[in-house]
Amino acid sequence: DDATPCADVRWEDGVRVHAVLPPVSCEGPVISIRLPGLGAPDLDELGRRGTFDARTGARLEALVADRENVLVTGATGYIAGELMRQLLRKGWTVHGTVRSIANSSAGLRARLGHPSPAAFRLFEAQLMSDAGWAEAAAGCTHVAHVASPIPAQAPRHEDDLIVPAREGTLRALRFARDAGVTRFVQTSSTAAVVYGVDRGTYTFDESRWTDIDHPDAYPYVKSKTIAERAARDWVAAQGGDMEFV
Repeated sequence: DDATPCADVRWEDGVRVHAVLPPVSCEGPVISIRLPGLGAPDLDELGRRGTFDARTGARLEALVADRENVLVTGATGYIAGELMRQLLRKGWTVHGTVRSIANSSAGLRARLGHPSPAAFRLFEAQLMSDAGWAEAAAGCTHVAHVASPIPAQAPRHEDDLIVPAREGTLRALRFARDAGVTRFVQTSSTAAVVYGVDRGTYTFDESRWTDIDHPDAYPYVKSKTIAERAARDWVAAQGGDMEFV
């Protein structure tokens, strides 16, 4: 309208719309729509087209080989969102998992400042299904496993939290190892450490685990404890050279 004669809108997947009205535009309303290219050429194709010489091509291939990509699970959560924001600022290429790209992409990209499609990609992957995990982990050197179920109200059964927390963590570990990930970071919680004790003064360290059989260990506390213990056991037995933190 007259109060805002210019508008610049960025949609998901790199689509951008720019509109200008008089008097900013000289000859009536002007609309520009920019669409991301499909089927972008790889380095080999760009080299064949003469885009760069052999020396530059070798340097670019080395940079691609040395890049560090990170997979962040549970991308719509608060902790994951802040983590991805900082990673993008530091130049990382970020893969994020969500349950539904259609329901999450626009809001998440806006929250992160509309990162380029090359810097930030979303993948549909759920804790209780193998679908999408291989694609999400492909090309990544690091994984930050943040996803864990946390309900707005008490679950009908504690396994509604425990099973997806445990199985989702083991699933993320397995696909990370198979993708050649070198470092896997699992978001822990005081829930896995400080519960299950009677009244008193205690000192807690990394050797201490929550007693899941104690009366104060509610389902979320159990889920975080069981998932992390299962992860550490799995890494010791099957993790190979992948570092686990």
